[in-house]
Amino acid sequence: MLVLISKGRNWNNKEKEKSKTLIPSYQKIAKKQNYLCLVFHEALFNGETLHRYHTIPRHLNGNNSYANLQLVHYYYHQQINLNKVSLAEVIESPI
Repeated sequence: MLVLISKGRNWNNKEKEKSKTLIPSYQKIAKKQNYLCLVFHEALFNGETLHRYHTIPRHLNGNNSYANLQLVHYYYHQQINLNKVSLAEVIESPI
């Protein structure tokens, strides 16, 4: 029997509490993402290291505004940088 578990208010409050261990700017980004990694829509706080990712890379005139920043798990950030792929490509074809 498959049981679906809803991520409701209690889950969100727990993730919000976990975000308090981050520096304030990362807390703001985490809140913007609803405390989810944007690659697989999983919880940001699963024990993996988080990295700040520029949606539009700085070398392509991206800036450090919150609108251009996301938090992703370290592994995916490595894959994006090593393979020179975009976050959208990682999401479409997970490694």
